[in-house]
Amino acid sequence: MMNSNHIKQLTKKFFDGDTTLEEEQTLYAYFASDDIEPSLMSLRDMFRDLAALHDMAITADISTSTPPPATTTKAKRRSMWTAISTAAAVILLLVIVKSASNWHEEQQLAALYEGSYMIIDGKRIDNLRELKPEIEKSLSEAEKIERLMTADDAAREAELDILNAMSSDEERKRIEMMINE
Repeated sequence: MMNSNHIKQLTKKFFDGDTTLEEEQTLYAYFASDDIEPSLMSLRDMFRDLAALHDMAITADISTSTPPPATTTKAKRRSMWTAISTAAAVILLLVIVKSASNWHEEQQLAALYEGSYMIIDGKRIDNLRELKPEIEKSLSEAEKIERLMTADDAAREAELDILNAMSSDEERKRIEMMINE
């Protein structure tokens, strides 16, 4: 087992961005082993992942014909943390925008349907998110009925206009009987 105090110093040095490649290899080897001090276990997965990334980078560098750029470990780490923090910031921004959108929708629902509820299969539902589609469906059906009634009223009005315009009572009664059949 490696000296745990030495490993703790190397991890501090690593997070300060001051480790050499050799020291990082020491950390990767330590955390790849099964003999890790319990106080350092929380770092195990991170160092194993970093070791895998390091191995992939070395494999990628070997497979290319151009030599890798001469960057320091500190610069690489800073670049990595910048990318990670940028990704985290983007994700956080998306979460905030989505939350704000949900909050705005909740406010609109409350303003439109506050106090509404439905009883479906004997169960009272007053959750506005659940009610919204049901209310919209009911409103749509009501609009269809209204359009049909308006069309029926217009037809009935036209029939009455025609009947009232007739001068012969006999003819009006005959046509009225035909309409009512």
